[in-house]
Amino acid sequence: MGLPRYYTREQAARLAQIRPDRLRRWERSGLFQSETAWVQNGRPTVYTFRDLVTLRALVLLRDRHHVAPRELRRVTEWLRRHRDLPLSAVRFSVSGRRVFFSDAVDQVTRAGAHPEQTAVHLDLAAIEADIARKAEVLGRRAPEASGRIVRHRGVVHAQPVFDETRIPVALVRRMIEEGRSPDEILALFPSLTRRDIDAARQWTSAGVA
Repeated sequence: MGLPRYYTREQAARLAQIRPDRLRRWERSGLFQSETAWVQNGRPTVYTFRDLVTLRALVLLRDRHHVAPRELRRVTEWLRRHRDLPLSAVRFSVSGRRVFFSDAVDQVTRAGAHPEQTAVHLDLAAIEADIARKAEVLGRRAPEASGRIVRHRGVVHAQPVFDETRIPVALVRRMIEEGRSPDEILALFPSLTRRDIDAARQWTSAGVA
């Protein structure tokens, strides 16, 4: 089973090791934004794998290296401008609470000269590998969970979700209504099954979980 292309807010917070309320504050302040277009009033927000790696890097820069929010915004903006660059090719250097960027051939792209003495290097490839490992474990489900829709207090604000996941049924229903095929949805969420898609379709018609 491959890794999901999209993750819910709760999954993103868990994998990036950030509190959901802190993630919301960062989004409101513009410090971080998902690269997807799935951000609309009252609808589930989803995040890409790249979002998770970026978010985890920001958390480490802030909590371990005390980089100021203003500098973190520069990191976010730089990664957004260079979204075509593989994260495994990006390296951050932290010196004096300032962040310098370099690509695979050590081309420093931040304004100013490369710091003569760099205190710490942050390797995005290592972050990427760690999140991939955790995401794979997160996606495993028991066979009997397939096709079941449940609600749990404290899980995605008690929205209906597919059993043993945090994937809101409303999100998949929305995709179905937009004309996405089952194959497309399963490619985005490999932990789901065709029974889940059928359950979401029936839930859409019935309006109940």
